[in-house]
Amino acid sequence: FRGFMVIDAYNEFRGYMGATQIPIDFFTIMWRLFGTEEQKKKIAQQAAPPYTSFCIDESGSIYATLAYVTTNQIVKLNTVGENTYPEQVYGGVAEPFFVDIDIDKNGIISVLDSVTNRIYQYDQEGNMLTSFGGKGNWKGRFEQPVSLAQDSEGNIYVLDKKLNHVQVFEPTNFIKLVQKATKHHMDGEYEQAMEAWREVLKIDSTYQLAFRGVAKAYTKQENWKEAVRYYKLGDDKEGYTMAFSEYRHQLFREYFGWVVLAIVVGFALLILIGKAIIGFARNEIRKYTTWQGGI
Repeated sequence: FRGFMVIDAYNEFRGYMGATQIPIDFFTIMWRLFGTEEQKKKIAQQAAPPYTSFCIDESGSIYATLAYVTTNQIVKLNTVGENTYPEQVYGGVAEPFFVDIDIDKNGIISVLDSVTNRIYQYDQEGNMLTSFGGKGNWKGRFEQPVSLAQDSEGNIYVLDKKLNHVQVFEPTNFIKLVQKATKHHMDGEYEQAMEAWREVLKIDSTYQLAFRGVAKAYTKQENWKEAVRYYKLGDDKEGYTMAFSEYRHQLFREYFGWVVLAIVVGFALLILIGKAIIGFARNEIRKYTTWQGGI
């Protein structure tokens, strides 16, 4: 069973939850339909991807990492074992191997990848905030990282099995601002989030997540014009499409009366001009078709 056993405080078994599933693709279906008995046996022997680490936040949600998958390497399981975390690719390589995961008081998720030897941080919406570390035997790098933990100040402790030591990483002012903006956004404090994101942009004017954060704040304010601008700067195609659609509708509602009035006036002018042309044409025709007398 590739899942979690639930045991209460009295050491009583309460059941299983969060079982992983064997991914099914087109080739697997074809092998099951048309494969030989030996091929079918091999498919039947395939195991679901295993969890490699997990932690639990204050609300009881389980954050866990999966191995040997190319997507959804990080999951957030609710009380019934359903994943509520965004389904996408995590990590810096095609198939990372996250050996540990932790979550801080602000809801920032940190995962440790043994393939790239890097630490990745994500917010509750699946956005990568930063990554650091790497392979090496000098300060700030790892040879064989196996575990990480965070304290209440945001410091990250990383255990390196091969180098036999623990390194401590302190958050920079830039990351503190990023996490502050993220926390404000999660709490629905969009004005404060926008201010923090603008401070982030003063330090790094190319940080796309800050542009997206400002765009989301404008979205909550229904300021679609500015939202379109910042979604574009943040290279958020989905957000840009949504904001542009709303902005277009806003312009249509705002100028609908004037557009209708302009159409009515234009139509009336066309009628008047048409009548004038017809009257002029009739007068001209009458001049040349009515006999005036004489030879």
